[in-house]
Amino acid sequence: MLDGGASYSEVHASTGLAPATIAKVKRGEMEIDHCIAETLKKTEGVQLTHLIHGTLNSITGEDVQKASFLQKVTGAGILIDKRELLEGRPTQRTAFAGQKDEALDAEIQALQEKLGAWEQGKVINAVTLPVEIESVDGQRIEC
Repeated sequence: MLDGGASYSEVHASTGLAPATIAKVKRGEMEIDHCIAETLKKTEGVQLTHLIHGTLNSITGEDVQKASFLQKVTGAGILIDKRELLEGRPTQRTAFAGQKDEALDAEIQALQEKLGAWEQGKVINAVTLPVEIESVDGQRIEC
């Protein structure tokens, strides 16, 4: 990827490797294959977990007392959200307040009719159809 002109950020987003690791690969100090990359990602995950626990354990009551109201509320919200994720619960819920069952049933029926029309070919997704484009020099290109 680096040879192809990708930035460190792009390589990191694609592989999950730390910028320091990417730099070592670029300098030729380290070679990466998929097995090594997966091992390094797991190792980095463990390191981050240790850092997180160390950070959480270092927070004292005095630190919390020093925080502004906004910092306390923001921190509490983030911590609740992360706890829910770690415990496998959703962090976002959608409710249909004020809608009666009839309104929901009508919406479901309308969506099912749209799906049926699509399945019968009455609705065509033009993006999936092959398109012929004539280039400037008169040659046809199929996309």
